[in-house]
Amino acid sequence: MRGQEISKTVPEDMALTIVFEPGAKGPGDMKVIWNGIQVTFMDMAEIVNQLCKNEDIIYPKPKYRGGQMLIDFMQEVYDNGEITDDICQRYRLGKYKPNALTKIS
Repeated sequence: MRGQEISKTVPEDMALTIVFEPGAKGPGDMKVIWNGIQVTFMDMAEIVNQLCKNEDIIYPKPKYRGGQMLIDFMQEVYDNGEITDDICQRYRLGKYKPNALTKIS
């Protein structure tokens, strides 16, 4: 089974490639490989934590939702099973949705 790739347009020397490869923990298990390195829960937690902290700075509470908006977005994507245009529009992210993103099932 070949992994699916998500690429963004960036300078060649900074290309971002995310590949989903079959894991070893059972049927349907998928590993996330980011530029050749497997991403762990700890990696994702650190990334999400830093993104939330940044959102708290640029969109401070109580006027804005800060990092909670990112958490809400991620929860909605999880509950829905994929990133949709409706979700992106609700979070004002429609213009940023990569066309290559697909649901992995």
